Amino acid sequence: IPAGTYTHMKRVGDKPVDDADAKRSRADEATLHVYEPCVVLPLAEHMNALVEVLVPSRYLAADCKAVKQRRVWGSDVYTDDSDLVAVLAHTGHFKLKGAAPKSPLLVSLRVCPAQDAYTGSERSGFASRDWSGAHKGVSFKVERCLQHSAGTVPPPQ
Repeated sequence: IPAGTYTHMKRVGDKPVDDADAKRSRADEATLHVYEPCVVLPLAEHMNALVEVLVPSRYLAADCKAVKQRRVWGSDVYTDDSDLVAVLAHTGHFKLKGAAPKSPLLVSLRVCPAQDAYTGSERSGFASRDWSGAHKGVSFKVERCLQHSAGTVPPPQ
């Protein structure tokens, strides 16, 4: 498999990754996850690291359920149970339209410790929510969002 393909959840170097290799991967290696609506990404094991998420184009239409339900808590720094597509709409990294684009998105997230509180805001015509209770998860912020040709993953910066 050529380097940079996204056939596996994780990639390390120039070779395919199996479970044993994934366990041995260095903590600072970029990790690639594939977005699924209403599924919380396993971010806690990557504190302060960069995590890459591939968002298939079929989830990038305006009728996205998580966006309609405003499943997003925070501003700039979001709870790990915030929906990534809703976060991208809130931050303005991606504008949802009626039809899904032809290409997926590659999103780089920085994993951060849980915050004491998350303040919602109105941005890009989209309102995020406040959260002031205890949050048992972690947080993330969007570092970059690229729309690219299917089949390849740009190298992390």
